[in-house]
Amino acid sequence: MGRAAGSGDCPQAGCRTPGLRAVAGASDAISQRRRDQPLRPAGGGEGRRGAAAHQRGQDRQEGDPQLAGRVSRQRLFRTSWLLLALPSLLLIPGGDTAELTALSGEIAAKLLLVALTVSPLIAALRPWPRLRVVAARLVRHRRAIGVAAFCYALIHLAYYVADMGRLDDMLAELGAPGIWTGWAAFALMLPLAATSNDAAVRRLKQGWKRLQRLAYPAALLTFAHWVWVHDGLQEALLYCTPLALLQIIRIISQQRAARHLADI
Repeated sequence: MGRAAGSGDCPQAGCRTPGLRAVAGASDAISQRRRDQPLRPAGGGEGRRGAAAHQRGQDRQEGDPQLAGRVSRQRLFRTSWLLLALPSLLLIPGGDTAELTALSGEIAAKLLLVALTVSPLIAALRPWPRLRVVAARLVRHRRAIGVAAFCYALIHLAYYVADMGRLDDMLAELGAPGIWTGWAAFALMLPLAATSNDAAVRRLKQGWKRLQRLAYPAALLTFAHWVWVHDGLQEALLYCTPLALLQIIRIISQQRAARHLADI
């Protein structure tokens, strides 16, 4: 005898009971989702973890302004150093040592003057706020410029030692004005370079600014060294006069501001 109707048998092909249709529908939906998902390359676990870590870093930067500021300063510092390192391509060993000595010294002196020009330039542009804002952007690069000046001074010293060749010859001319002024300027730049970092600023506090004022006598000694060694008073004045004029304007502005406060 045949089975009773509704026992689950269906004479037509493709006919399914409700339970089988539900299971088949779920299976088809899972298969469709798998087809829609993009293929992942090998090592997808590491890629997903790296992407997640990158996203977390971006979220932290967006949520923490201080962290975003530090990242921005680091990028700016790296960019500044890349640009400041370009003149070193002219100082590759292999050429005339005397010429490399002179060229490295000139680069160091010019960078030192640029670093010292930033603050008085901002003060001189006080009547022109828009220009002052543009000049104020140089403040972010001032420390990098100063450290670069020391690095080129170090290269200058290395080429000088290589050109002299013997310690006796170096000691014999140490008393010459054009020589001892260069050594003295380099000695003053040593503590400036050593403390040109955020840790030194936090540790020294107000003493850090007083220490950085050694850059001014270092610049005067560099000027004297430039004049005596290269016998180039006109060239030295060409680069040093703008700094001197800006410093005079800065002093006058500070005196006027002090008198204005005293009258209030």
